[in-house]
Amino acid sequence: MEDLDTAAYKEFRITEAFAFNRNMFFVPTSEFAIYRAALKDVVRWGSSDESWLPAVICGGYMEIIEVCERPDTLMHSLLKVWEKSVKATHLFLSECEIENIKKYVPQALSNVERLVTANDENSNPVAFMGIEKECLEMLFITPEERGKGLGRQLIQYGIEHYGIKSLAVNEQNPQAKGFYEHMGFQVYKRTDYDEQGNPYPLLYMSRL
Repeated sequence: MEDLDTAAYKEFRITEAFAFNRNMFFVPTSEFAIYRAALKDVVRWGSSDESWLPAVICGGYMEIIEVCERPDTLMHSLLKVWEKSVKATHLFLSECEIENIKKYVPQALSNVERLVTANDENSNPVAFMGIEKECLEMLFITPEERGKGLGRQLIQYGIEHYGIKSLAVNEQNPQAKGFYEHMGFQVYKRTDYDEQGNPYPLLYMSRL
Protein backbone atom coordinates (compact mmCIF):
# COMPACT_ATOMS: atom_id res chain seq x y z
CA MET A 1 0.00 0.00 0.00
CA GLU A 2 2.82 2.42 0.83
CA ASP A 3 4.48 1.92 -2.56
CA LEU A 4 1.15 2.43 -4.32
CA ASP A 5 0.45 5.60 -2.37
CA THR A 6 3.88 6.99 -3.15
CA ALA A 7 3.70 6.08 -6.84
CA ALA A 8 0.19 7.52 -7.16
CA TYR A 9 1.20 10.79 -5.58
CA LYS A 10 4.20 11.18 -7.86
CA GLU A 11 2.23 10.21 -10.96
CA PHE A 12 -1.13 11.88 -10.38
CA ARG A 13 -0.31 14.37 -7.61
CA ILE A 14 -3.53 13.34 -5.86
CA THR A 15 -4.01 10.30 -3.66
CA GLU A 16 -5.55 9.14 -0.43
CA ALA A 17 -2.65 8.46 1.90
CA PHE A 18 -3.74 5.47 3.95
CA ALA A 19 -0.11 5.00 5.04
CA PHE A 20 -0.68 7.94 7.40
CA ASN A 21 -3.51 6.10 9.19
CA ARG A 22 -5.73 8.99 8.12
CA ASN A 23 -7.87 9.67 5.08
CA MET A 24 -5.81 12.38 3.39
CA PHE A 25 -5.32 13.50 -0.15
CA PHE A 26 -2.73 15.71 -1.76
CA VAL A 27 -3.13 18.26 -4.53
CA PRO A 28 -0.56 20.20 -6.56
CA THR A 29 0.26 23.72 -5.39
CA SER A 30 -1.06 25.19 -8.64
CA GLU A 31 -4.53 23.79 -7.92
CA PHE A 32 -4.59 24.30 -4.15
CA ALA A 33 -6.81 27.41 -4.22
CA ILE A 34 -9.42 25.65 -6.36
CA TYR A 35 -9.68 22.64 -4.05
CA ARG A 36 -9.67 24.76 -0.91
CA ALA A 37 -12.54 26.92 -2.19
CA ALA A 38 -14.57 23.92 -3.34
CA LEU A 39 -14.14 21.99 -0.09
CA LYS A 40 -14.32 24.86 2.39
CA ASP A 41 -15.45 23.72 5.86
CA VAL A 42 -15.31 20.10 4.68
CA VAL A 43 -11.58 19.40 4.66
CA ARG A 44 -8.94 20.54 7.15
CA TRP A 45 -6.13 21.77 4.96
CA GLY A 46 -2.43 21.40 5.64
CA SER A 47 0.60 21.51 3.39
CA SER A 48 3.10 19.15 1.85
CA ASP A 49 6.40 19.71 0.09
CA GLU A 50 6.84 15.97 -0.52
CA SER A 51 8.94 15.72 2.64
CA TRP A 52 6.30 13.22 3.82
CA LEU A 53 7.38 10.68 1.19
CA PRO A 54 10.38 9.31 3.14
CA ALA A 55 8.15 8.96 6.20
CA VAL A 56 5.65 6.92 4.21
CA ILE A 57 8.36 4.70 2.81
CA CYS A 58 9.81 4.12 6.28
CA GLY A 59 6.38 3.49 7.76
CA GLY A 60 6.49 6.60 9.94
CA TYR A 61 3.62 8.87 10.92
CA MET A 62 3.53 12.31 12.45
CA GLU A 63 0.50 14.42 13.37
CA ILE A 64 0.72 18.17 13.91
CA ILE A 65 -2.06 19.63 16.03
CA GLU A 66 -2.83 22.73 18.08
CA VAL A 67 -3.32 21.91 21.73
CA CYS A 68 -6.72 22.93 23.07
CA GLU A 69 -6.30 21.69 26.64
CA ARG A 70 -3.04 21.61 28.59
CA PRO A 71 -3.24 18.92 31.29
CA ASP A 72 -0.30 18.24 33.60
CA THR A 73 0.47 14.98 31.79
CA LEU A 74 1.00 16.83 28.52
CA MET A 75 3.08 19.54 30.20
CA HIS A 76 5.28 16.84 31.73
CA SER A 77 5.79 15.18 28.33
CA LEU A 78 6.66 18.49 26.67
CA LEU A 79 9.07 19.32 29.46
CA LYS A 80 10.92 16.09 28.66
CA VAL A 81 11.04 17.06 24.98
CA TRP A 82 12.37 20.48 25.93
CA GLU A 83 15.09 19.08 28.19
CA LYS A 84 16.32 16.50 25.67
CA SER A 85 16.32 19.09 22.91
CA VAL A 86 18.17 21.74 24.93
CA LYS A 87 20.85 19.30 26.07
CA ALA A 88 21.46 18.31 22.44
CA THR A 89 21.52 21.82 20.95
CA HIS A 90 22.33 24.42 23.62
CA LEU A 91 25.84 23.22 24.32
CA PHE A 92 26.82 26.60 25.76
CA LEU A 93 24.59 25.97 28.79
CA SER A 94 25.82 24.06 31.83
CA GLU A 95 23.75 21.36 33.53
CA CYS A 96 23.10 23.76 36.39
CA GLU A 97 21.89 26.47 34.03
CA ILE A 98 19.58 24.05 32.23
CA GLU A 99 18.07 22.93 35.53
CA ASN A 100 17.50 26.54 36.53
CA ILE A 101 15.79 27.44 33.23
CA LYS A 102 13.74 24.24 33.41
CA LYS A 103 11.85 25.63 36.41
CA TYR A 104 10.22 28.28 34.22
CA VAL A 105 9.32 26.09 31.24
CA PRO A 106 5.96 24.78 32.55
CA GLN A 107 4.74 28.35 33.07
CA ALA A 108 5.86 29.32 29.57
CA LEU A 109 4.05 26.30 28.11
CA SER A 110 0.89 27.14 30.02
CA ASN A 111 0.85 30.83 29.10
CA VAL A 112 1.88 30.86 25.44
CA GLU A 113 -1.01 31.83 23.18
CA ARG A 114 -0.71 28.96 20.67
CA LEU A 115 0.83 25.61 21.55
CA VAL A 116 1.36 23.14 18.70
CA THR A 117 2.68 19.61 19.06
CA ALA A 118 3.95 16.98 16.65
CA ASN A 119 2.91 13.52 17.81
CA ASP A 120 4.17 10.12 16.72
CA GLU A 121 2.07 7.08 15.80
CA ASN A 122 1.46 6.42 19.50
CA SER A 123 0.24 9.99 20.09
CA ASN A 124 3.39 10.83 22.05
CA PRO A 125 4.69 14.38 21.50
CA VAL A 126 8.17 14.46 19.96
CA ALA A 127 8.27 18.17 19.16
CA PHE A 128 6.39 21.36 19.92
CA MET A 129 6.31 25.05 19.15
CA GLY A 130 4.78 28.03 20.93
CA ILE A 131 3.47 31.08 19.11
CA GLU A 132 2.51 34.47 20.50
CA LYS A 133 0.66 36.61 17.97
CA GLU A 134 2.96 36.30 14.92
CA CYS A 135 6.15 35.51 16.82
CA LEU A 136 7.65 32.05 17.26
CA GLU A 137 8.43 31.90 20.97
CA MET A 138 9.73 28.31 21.14
CA LEU A 139 10.50 25.33 18.93
CA PHE A 140 11.97 22.14 20.36
CA ILE A 141 12.43 18.70 18.81
CA THR A 142 13.69 15.51 20.43
CA PRO A 143 17.18 14.55 19.21
CA GLU A 144 15.80 11.31 17.73
CA GLU A 145 13.58 13.27 15.33
CA ARG A 146 16.08 15.92 14.27
CA GLY A 147 17.22 15.95 10.67
CA LYS A 148 14.01 14.36 9.36
CA GLY A 149 12.27 17.51 8.13
CA LEU A 150 10.00 17.86 11.16
CA GLY A 151 11.28 21.32 12.08
CA ARG A 152 10.61 22.53 8.56
CA GLN A 153 7.09 21.09 8.65
CA LEU A 154 6.36 22.80 11.95
CA ILE A 155 7.63 26.17 10.74
CA GLN A 156 5.64 25.88 7.52
CA TYR A 157 2.56 24.95 9.54
CA GLY A 158 3.11 27.97 11.79
CA ILE A 159 3.57 30.33 8.86
CA GLU A 160 0.49 29.09 7.04
CA HIS A 161 -1.84 28.85 10.05
CA TYR A 162 -0.61 31.62 12.36
CA GLY A 163 1.40 33.93 10.10
CA ILE A 164 4.74 33.58 11.92
CA LYS A 165 6.92 36.53 10.97
CA SER A 166 9.56 36.81 13.68
CA LEU A 167 11.60 34.92 16.26
CA ALA A 168 14.70 35.13 18.43
CA VAL A 169 17.52 32.60 18.55
CA ASN A 170 20.67 32.26 20.66
CA GLU A 171 23.73 33.42 18.75
CA GLN A 172 25.60 30.48 20.31
CA ASN A 173 23.27 28.06 18.54
CA PRO A 174 24.52 28.42 14.94
CA GLN A 175 22.63 25.37 13.68
CA ALA A 176 19.32 26.95 14.66
CA LYS A 177 20.32 30.25 13.05
CA GLY A 178 21.21 28.46 9.83
CA PHE A 179 17.94 26.54 9.87
CA TYR A 180 15.85 29.69 10.25
CA GLU A 181 17.83 31.41 7.50
CA HIS A 182 17.06 28.44 5.27
CA MET A 183 13.38 28.96 6.12
CA GLY A 184 13.52 32.56 4.93
CA PHE A 185 14.29 34.49 8.14
CA GLN A 186 16.98 37.16 8.36
CA VAL A 187 18.70 38.78 11.34
CA TYR A 188 17.63 42.37 11.94
CA LYS A 189 18.87 42.95 15.51
CA ARG A 190 21.39 41.57 18.01
CA THR A 191 21.52 41.97 21.79
CA ASP A 192 24.38 41.13 24.13
CA TYR A 193 22.04 39.55 26.69
CA ASP A 194 19.00 37.32 26.54
CA GLU A 195 15.57 38.47 27.71
CA GLN A 196 16.33 37.36 31.29
CA GLY A 197 19.50 39.44 31.42
CA ASN A 198 21.89 36.51 31.05
CA PRO A 199 25.07 36.95 28.96
CA TYR A 200 23.79 34.93 26.00
CA PRO A 201 23.49 37.11 22.88
CA LEU A 202 20.21 36.91 21.03
CA LEU A 203 19.64 37.30 17.31
CA TYR A 204 16.23 38.67 16.35
CA MET A 205 15.07 37.42 12.96
CA SER A 206 12.16 38.27 10.70
CA ARG A 207 10.71 36.81 7.54
CA LEU A 208 10.49 39.07 4.52
